[in-house]
Amino acid sequence: MNDNDRLEKYRNAYEKGKPVVSDAEYDVLYNKLLDDENSTCLTIGTSDGKVVHKVQMTSIKNVYNKQDLRMWVDKHGDSLISKKIDGIAVELVYDNRLQDAILRGDGAKGKSVYNHIRYIRNLVTKFDGMHSVRGELVISIEHFKMLKEKGMTEYVNECSFVAGLFNTDKPDETLLSYVEFIAYGSDTQTDKLKRIDELQRNGFSVLTYLPYNDENIMKMERITCTYPTDGLVIEVNDYILSNTFKDTKKYSGSKIALKPKPISIDTDVLEITYTHNKRGMLIPKATIQPVTLKGKRITKVNLYNTGNLMNVGVCTGATVTVILSGEVIPKIVFSKHNGNAVIVPTQCPRCHHNLTEKNGNLFCLNKECVSIS
Repeated sequence: MNDNDRLEKYRNAYEKGKPVVSDAEYDVLYNKLLDDENSTCLTIGTSDGKVVHKVQMTSIKNVYNKQDLRMWVDKHGDSLISKKIDGIAVELVYDNRLQDAILRGDGAKGKSVYNHIRYIRNLVTKFDGMHSVRGELVISIEHFKMLKEKGMTEYVNECSFVAGLFNTDKPDETLLSYVEFIAYGSDTQTDKLKRIDELQRNGFSVLTYLPYNDENIMKMERITCTYPTDGLVIEVNDYILSNTFKDTKKYSGSKIALKPKPISIDTDVLEITYTHNKRGMLIPKATIQPVTLKGKRITKVNLYNTGNLMNVGVCTGATVTVILSGEVIPKIVFSKHNGNAVIVPTQCPRCHHNLTEKNGNLFCLNKECVSIS
């Protein structure tokens, strides 16, 4: 599996509400491929929907430090700061009444979720005139915690919960009633703050915006948000000025996101060894050229199972990217083979019996194998 396919797999899992990697791990791989304009994985979501967006829904480029952000603002002029809500982007289309709701998809077209969005808790159904309103579908941290405590959902976080609900064929009326829509834009041809004011006056829930300066950046970072967030968004306020910064196929030209950069380091794999767990499943471990992350010296990385080893493509001699998952546990999230093959054993390293494959993982079923407790 190449890196484009891997990122597409991660994204598809995320959109179904079943993420297989953390946001930090996704960002590491995404940033590795970001400079490759031919990369097929850098489109925005999937394009299996058939509904064309009234207004192109672009993504937002990231910066990871305030110096790069200042350079962007110096070029783009007076801007506004808001929280970057971690939800699912959607366009609401109005002709006096709500006509459709379209997920971002590939930015040009996306899946209609009109039958789902009718059940969310703060939906605005009437908006005089013809409008395209863009925003995020989210669930509050408090409501998601309550649903988890009551055993009403198995999703791992708020964003995957919302993504999962809107990517099912049959709407779950009960769970959708906890989802909210937070508007952050419209096609009204006026300055950003005036657009936000118009949306708020017409009943939409909106974000808080502050003028860009260093003090307000720190103030916005300290504000506690009801919803999960993923950094800050900085956007040009002036409508005419914002239109001079043209969107690309992928990215908005008038806004940028300030996000914490995932800490990672590259190193080489020296050896792959195997142990068993109590069920006899092989657990590969990579011995790496020693590295230090956040003061922690790392010489070995658990690969957990052979399915993960094959998925990431780890092998002896490979150059790999290591992060601290949850800022604690070393994890390999990217691998460059350097011409070496990914090899998994066919026999148990301890007893030499043939291994059995189950769901992409390898097991030793020899009950007498001393490595199985």
